[in-house]
Amino acid sequence: MFSFSVLIGIALFGALTGKDDVYDLPKPDLFMDPPYEVFVNGENITLKCRCHCPFTRIQYYHGSVNLDYNDYPLEPCKAHLDYLHHAVAEGYYRCQCMALENNTWRKSTESDPVHIHLAGQLSQPSIIKSKATLSRASILISCKGDIRSTGGRFYLYNNRYDQPQQVLEVLAHERTVSFTVKVVENSSVGNYSCRYGTKVLGRWMESPLSPTIAVTEGAGDNELLLHVGLGCGASIIVVLTVVLTSIFIVKTGRNKRQKFERGGAAACEVHLEEDNDNMYVNPNSCSYYDAMGVSPGVAKNEEEGLLYATLNLEVLNENAAASVFSGETVVYSDVKNE
Repeated sequence: MFSFSVLIGIALFGALTGKDDVYDLPKPDLFMDPPYEVFVNGENITLKCRCHCPFTRIQYYHGSVNLDYNDYPLEPCKAHLDYLHHAVAEGYYRCQCMALENNTWRKSTESDPVHIHLAGQLSQPSIIKSKATLSRASILISCKGDIRSTGGRFYLYNNRYDQPQQVLEVLAHERTVSFTVKVVENSSVGNYSCRYGTKVLGRWMESPLSPTIAVTEGAGDNELLLHVGLGCGASIIVVLTVVLTSIFIVKTGRNKRQKFERGGAAACEVHLEEDNDNMYVNPNSCSYYDAMGVSPGVAKNEEEGLLYATLNLEVLNENAAASVFSGETVVYSDVKNE
């Protein structure tokens, strides 16, 4: 019973002391210097945590264990400060920024983790085959590795058991090189790999071989033809689009012109007929002419049976086959109620 009471008291104390923590500070950045994938046992490993103001403490964690911290005065901080930690063990590291204000801890979330890997040898390099060069007869093979501050060399192999075909010297921390390989001869065909060498703790070390990549004869030509084919295809699509658009514009303009000409030339010959009640226009006697200048029309309300015709006197005067005499009465339309 007593033990249970102690546990409850501890839990309550933790809740009371932690309830005032405020997580509102900017998230810190954690860097590894140098950024090697693998460190050789005994090498110096530096972690750098960058906190943005305001803060008064930078805390390091190794896994879930509190490792190291450093306190700072609140006022001198202008933008950010870095705190360096020298790591000696393998694992995941994080850091956190804190600021104590009015007996309350303001905190940031923990940084993204950084993994430190320790081994007895250098890391394995990576290798990739690049697209064809403009010469159409060669490709690029790039190799990447952890060159130390003293510089080193990269080696390219066609067969991992033969002597290297190419060797490139590099300067301090120059981590990537590109080898040019001609693919027009059978001697260039094969499975390529690479490795690098550098000085670690005063002694020369060489990395394991990278994975292999296959190179076949004419590989550069095939990749170039692929790019040329894609470019030609895109050009053909653009040309077809321009041609089809031009045809559509010309055809649309021609249709509009034909409709305008037809509408302007249409005319209707008016025939007057009599019935027992009155004189009316015979709707079945309409025809179309090009020179009479007569334009027919139909009333909107068809139930009234109204038809009308508009005479263009200027056209009639010019046409010798038709004339209008002064003093005569011309009947344009009448209404026939049915």
